[in-house]
Amino acid sequence: MSNSIYGFVDYRNFPYALGDTFTLLMNLEVLRKIKEKEDIVQLVLTNPKTPCPKEQPFINRRNFRNFLIDLFPAFLFSPNTSSLTFTESRSFFHYRLMKGALARNSMWPGVFAQARGSVDYMSHRHINKFFLKNGYLPRLDAPERLKLSAKAALDSLFPGKSVVTVNLRNSRSSYFFTAPNREANIPEWEKFFRLAGRSHPHVVFLIVGSFSEWNRSFLDFPNVAISRRMNLGLADELSLLLQSRLFMGSSSGFSALATFSNVPYLIVNFEPRAARFVGLQIGEGRYPFAAANQLILWGLEQGDELHRQFCSVIR
Repeated sequence: MSNSIYGFVDYRNFPYALGDTFTLLMNLEVLRKIKEKEDIVQLVLTNPKTPCPKEQPFINRRNFRNFLIDLFPAFLFSPNTSSLTFTESRSFFHYRLMKGALARNSMWPGVFAQARGSVDYMSHRHINKFFLKNGYLPRLDAPERLKLSAKAALDSLFPGKSVVTVNLRNSRSSYFFTAPNREANIPEWEKFFRLAGRSHPHVVFLIVGSFSEWNRSFLDFPNVAISRRMNLGLADELSLLLQSRLFMGSSSGFSALATFSNVPYLIVNFEPRAARFVGLQIGEGRYPFAAANQLILWGLEQGDELHRQFCSVIR
């Protein structure tokens, strides 16, 4: 029996989504602790014949590699992953899966879940249970090289400033405009940036995320910077998030990394229908494992409330 835990990701059953990827990695980190294993070995399958789950019909055999390349940096933030393999061969993937099962290796998701296509990729069930039993969680983190480059970027781009990373779901012009109720309330964020500029002139808000998501009106704010206009990619943005003073933003993608880190955060517009998957009651202000400065806000953003909560964290 191996001293590793094996993670098998088949994109026929798993979404190309940043937040779900971080939840997957956190489940593997927790299961590694539960099974008392040394490291994590991951095998990721993207097969051209079945490149995506049915929930993402806009992904096809012509473009699926682009989505995977965009998402790849997220896989680097599992500190105990020692091996990460990508394959397009379903036979090789199933060979490794069955070989591991016959050897009684610890695997997630298991053989039967893979066969049924019922992968519990968004649940916090194992995560919450581990925390309630042990009083702590392993945390996601950046590789050392990315930590150093993020620190250098902060020192050179924002000398003397406190950096708050911000990600706003604004996907109207992207493939992912599938849940209008999750979109950020941009006018209220503009109001917040104006209020914060007056009360906290030493703070710069770094907008992270793809070019399709940030609103062009943010260019008018002297206290707002856009990461992609500074030639920063996803790996840089995720590393900067983990070194920032605070994360603020939509309950989407980047917020999942903040959720499983030690960074203070204000996650806004939390989706009520997601509450049952993460073990929250609707309206509850913190995850079971969250620190006092890691808060969840429900409902559409309001500029004054964002500013009040921001001021409670940033002195």
